[in-house]
Amino acid sequence: MKKIETSEAAVKNSIRNWLNKHQCFRFAMGGNFMGGMPDTIITIRAGVAVESYDDKPDTAFIDTHIVVGIECKRPGKDATDKQKAKHEELRAHGWVVGVVHSLDELKKLLSDHGIKLIKN
Repeated sequence: MKKIETSEAAVKNSIRNWLNKHQCFRFAMGGNFMGGMPDTIITIRAGVAVESYDDKPDTAFIDTHIVVGIECKRPGKDATDKQKAKHEELRAHGWVVGVVHSLDELKKLLSDHGIKLIKN
């Protein structure tokens, strides 16, 4: 029996469907728009409550976003050298960037960075 290979498109579709269920803002770069950019970019709203000290207000809420770059590859494949260089550049600017081969790998990437998606 011939082994069925998972295509990159199948990996992307699985991840896109999961992100849609979690109502993430995401967009796909598509093609060679900006050489080396991850396939999919998502932003995750991350609010932080801060307790007061001295004469400051009791609490403050900081509303920010985490930017995640997702490079989808079929199992056994890796990012190109150009992509790896761009990923390092994005990480230097505070992005979370990872190469994933499945939805489970994306979930692990997010978990490893303390990112939890909450379905609204």
